Amino acid sequence: MCVLSAIGVLISLRMKAELEECLEKIQAMVVRAQVDDFMALGRLEGRWSRYPAFRWVFPVLYALSMVLFLALFVYRLALRPPP
Repeated sequence: MCVLSAIGVLISLRMKAELEECLEKIQAMVVRAQVDDFMALGRLEGRWSRYPAFRWVFPVLYALSMVLFLALFVYRLALRPPP
């Protein structure tokens, strides 16, 4: 489970990086096409319009699960009776 969680962390970080790159390219296309007045990408205003950074949900979830599975593994090794 630790290995699968580590793989999940790597995959989700890679997907987050690709999302960031796509958002930057969309922003560049919007500026180049001079339609940035119609695009609200990154220009949210007001107290309630600040949305949480959901792109960090999966990396944090997989990292937390990896740490917890590793702690469980070490705990089980510590409780093993001596041979």
